[in-house]
Amino acid sequence: MRLSLFSDYSLRVLLFGAVKGGPFPLHEVADAYNISRHHLVKVVNNLTKQGYLSTRRGRGGGIELAMKPEDIQIGSLVRRTETSSPLVECFDSATNTCPINGCCGFKGALANAVGAFYGTLDNYTLQDFLESGNKEALRGILLAKRVNQRANDPLLENGRHANTSAMTVPLSPTVNGRLLGDMIT
Repeated sequence: MRLSLFSDYSLRVLLFGAVKGGPFPLHEVADAYNISRHHLVKVVNNLTKQGYLSTRRGRGGGIELAMKPEDIQIGSLVRRTETSSPLVECFDSATNTCPINGCCGFKGALANAVGAFYGTLDNYTLQDFLESGNKEALRGILLAKRVNQRANDPLLENGRHANTSAMTVPLSPTVNGRLLGDMIT
């Protein structure tokens, strides 16, 4: 079983909100996880509609948890965000065309596996992932100020590579031994 990116991003946004502990702009989440802002807009919109987040526009606004972390059940969240197709074709009676449906035994075994998966997730709340020192470790990672990598690059001086004049440009990246710039014609 594999979670969709939508569910994964939903969990990450909620975790970020719990670690932050107050309002935050969308770009902070995008920067912290290196996720497209466009994808996160959809996730935040859905989480807001479902009551997990609240949003305020304007000055002093932002996104924040609408529920306490201990009230956010992970199993319920994943069930609400997993909108992908059924695990196997025979789980959807409207589209099932499998000729061995009902006599192979896979359907029952897979249904039990999916039930166990969600049953395990039902044992956790968002708060569970903030305990045992995890919150401080997460805070150090997620809330760290993002610094422009070029500013910390030891090969760069004044915005250009060291040992190069203003007129020279470092070599272009290569693909299959050819300069990338040579391949564009």
